[in-house]
Amino acid sequence: MLFLLKRLSFVIVLCLLAYTSISAQLGSNSISGGFIPEGGFITIFGHHSFMEGSGFVKPGIINTYRSSDPGYIVYAKNSTWTGASHNQFVDGYVKTYHTGAFTFPVGHREHYRPIMLHSAEKSLVGYYMEDPTTISAAFNRGIENISNKEFWNVSLGEETKITCTWDKSSELDPESLSTLSIIGLNKDGVWETIQSEIDLTVLNTSHFDGSFHPTHKSTLDHGSITTSSKVSPEAYEYFTLGYVKENEKESNFAANIYPNPQFVGSNFTVALEDFNANSIEVKVYTAHNGLLFSKVIDVLPSTTQVELPFKFKESGPYIISLISEKTVIHKNIVVVDP
Repeated sequence: MLFLLKRLSFVIVLCLLAYTSISAQLGSNSISGGFIPEGGFITIFGHHSFMEGSGFVKPGIINTYRSSDPGYIVYAKNSTWTGASHNQFVDGYVKTYHTGAFTFPVGHREHYRPIMLHSAEKSLVGYYMEDPTTISAAFNRGIENISNKEFWNVSLGEETKITCTWDKSSELDPESLSTLSIIGLNKDGVWETIQSEIDLTVLNTSHFDGSFHPTHKSTLDHGSITTSSKVSPEAYEYFTLGYVKENEKESNFAANIYPNPQFVGSNFTVALEDFNANSIEVKVYTAHNGLLFSKVIDVLPSTTQVELPFKFKESGPYIISLISEKTVIHKNIVVVDP
């Protein structure tokens, strides 16, 4: 019976009609200050206001179970939310089926720290006001330091740019704000730089649609930062903020793998754009993150292509990781045809 209760999945249909939200499947129960159990979820199909509530979902903080099988709030494709803040958010996990940009209204321990995915469909996000070095204390060579305050647990549904936020409780270093970057924990358990830029105006954290404030600029006490390119779902599961070494922050580069699809038994070439480092580290993974190949190749700045000394032996999906000398990361997925 306990197992069945844990696996119970609630569905709330929230429809805004003459100021009334209509709910289903919860009887007289209500959610807010309540708890969504392990493996359970609530789906919101209409509009939810964190300030006013909606149907059986009252205003305030919604708590969900935190584990490898978390409880979570689901925002359906055409659903909306407004009014999240430090006193009203999802303390736990949020999933969405929005096909475009979506801001996840997540927080922890009275700290609201949303994250926005520019392509959000089928993604699941949770925020932890905890030290990320408890997961791993290994840094990539280009990182000066990382936050000891917070991290996001993210399961991406598709490739996307990512926007992270901060406020006073993030306790950013005022002397190092210019070197701030999003940091991801790679499949080797090492925190590495993801090329990022501080947003000129901050993410609108009180609305679902991934919009930015028209005039409010990012400051030490409140701001947002966005990856320069899309991040692969297979690349990272945890994200935090950190600082790259002053002399190692470089402009982002782009890369393409060709031919693509690739053929078994042949070498492949990486085409580079805006590359300005002296070496590039190449790693080849299977789709299940098994490392097949790793090599640091010396190149000249402004190099436009590199032929890699690796041949695929079997057909299937693969992941190529490209790491510059200054730790800029770019990942492409290569499909190998028989």
